[in-house]
Amino acid sequence: YIFNQEYKILDVREKIEQKNNPIANSINVPLTHINEEFNIIPKDIPLYIGCKTGIRSAIAFSILSNKGYKNITVLEGGFLKISEKGVRI
Repeated sequence: YIFNQEYKILDVREKIEQKNNPIANSINVPLTHINEEFNIIPKDIPLYIGCKTGIRSAIAFSILSNKGYKNITVLEGGFLKISEKGVRI
């Protein structure tokens, strides 16, 4: 994965998880609040949805797809899998 300012990472982990391990270039909207806070999630740029293992990301993908988001991708395996491959995010 290559991340830059043309993308945003939607971090759907809980606030305490994000605070303990922040992800650069991300927007934190916990999955537990996604239905209430989805209006702060941009639709006009590509979004990569991430969490620790990818499970919450997949759920968030489904919710956002149903709300009309098109340019969204799940970070399969989550942030753990990406860091295991040596990719810095």
